[in-house]
Amino acid sequence: MKRRFKKSEKIVSRRVAHEFILVPICRSTKEVESIYTLNEVAARIWELIDGEKTIDSIARKIIDEFDVSEKDAQSDIRELVNDLEKINALERVL
Repeated sequence: MKRRFKKSEKIVSRRVAHEFILVPICRSTKEVESIYTLNEVAARIWELIDGEKTIDSIARKIIDEFDVSEKDAQSDIRELVNDLEKINALERVL
């Protein structure tokens, strides 16, 4: 998983109280489809996505910081990245 991603400029992220939210930037309220909340691990993955780190390097950080196996970390990150791509929150870096 040598792929790299960067955050879309169409998404704003904020930590509010004990939640981490992603909000699409829209021109009107009619365009707002959803506000997305991330759990603690997903929020950390989001923070680590910077266009420079590969998915593998992010997985290593998650393994070091959380009690999770390499297999589970890879699977969870892959699933999260796919979900974030579907909502246009991420862009692939070539």
